[in-house]
Amino acid sequence: MSSLKTPNLARFYLYTVFKNGLFHVPVLVVYLTEVVSDPKAIGMLLALKTIANLIFEITTGYVADRFGRKTSVMIGFSLVTLSLILFVSSVNLLWLGCAQVLFGIAETFDSGASTALLYDNLKHFDTEHTFEGALRNMSLLGSCALFFSFVVGGYVYGFGHRVPFILAAVCVLISAFVIFTVKELPFASKDSEISGSNSLNSASIRLLLKQPRALWTFLFTSTAVGAIFYSCYLFLYPLLMKQAGLEERYFGVAFSVAVLAFGLGGKSSNFVKSRVALWSGIPFLAAAVAIAYFLIGSLWILIGGILLFRLLWGAYYIYAQIELNRLIKSSTMR
Repeated sequence: MSSLKTPNLARFYLYTVFKNGLFHVPVLVVYLTEVVSDPKAIGMLLALKTIANLIFEITTGYVADRFGRKTSVMIGFSLVTLSLILFVSSVNLLWLGCAQVLFGIAETFDSGASTALLYDNLKHFDTEHTFEGALRNMSLLGSCALFFSFVVGGYVYGFGHRVPFILAAVCVLISAFVIFTVKELPFASKDSEISGSNSLNSASIRLLLKQPRALWTFLFTSTAVGAIFYSCYLFLYPLLMKQAGLEERYFGVAFSVAVLAFGLGGKSSNFVKSRVALWSGIPFLAAAVAIAYFLIGSLWILIGGILLFRLLWGAYYIYAQIELNRLIKSSTMR
């Protein structure tokens, strides 16, 4: 387990907790079905977030290089807040689409930048060997925070459809304040080919283009896999529960179970030795779920299958973070 002796590590843990206060997620699809009656339109709205993730995952990295990792994270928080405001203030399909796109872009501003900010802090104090343990701990803490927020979000939705979105916005503001108090340490190192002056110049672009093909391939595939997993899960999970007869107020509890499955997968990712082990488990699990559903005919079989896929996804997510950090040799690129 990573040590809390490293300055700022406790703040990263606290930031993770509030960042995952996503009270609105378990009722998002339900909320959209009340605003938009067409299921195809809802699928399109969810897809917009995925598309935004894929397009901006690389390009937003320039912002972190130009203005700093913490600045990139703060921009992400600003976009999330704006997205939540649009969700609760508009019943227009166009603005809901904008809200989804903004949320997707916001995640790209935060994802790599916050991980790099953590690694830089650990490396500055010669404790980078605790990086993998810190990631796993943050994954577990985030899952616990999601568990709580999902349970609460499902219940408070009955008191007002805007309440979960407002609570999520409050958590975003708190997490932004916590990360703002973290000092951004220099990220230049001996292995860096350009200085860590946070300036975007021709040298940084050349460094970006010189990265090995394996890094680019892994980055694009891991982003695509994560986006597809998330979109299918967020769209199908609530629809299956509704079809199975589960009351909406219990959706938060059901999503919380899925969150714990993700956190358990992330915490146990140290047992995964290669990406092949993860990939090989997916078709076997899919086949087993399909056969069980064919034989039994219960929708709960499909719901259980989604939970098992969440377990695999949690392991893959942490593995991808660690593997990506290993492939990036330059601290400037990170």
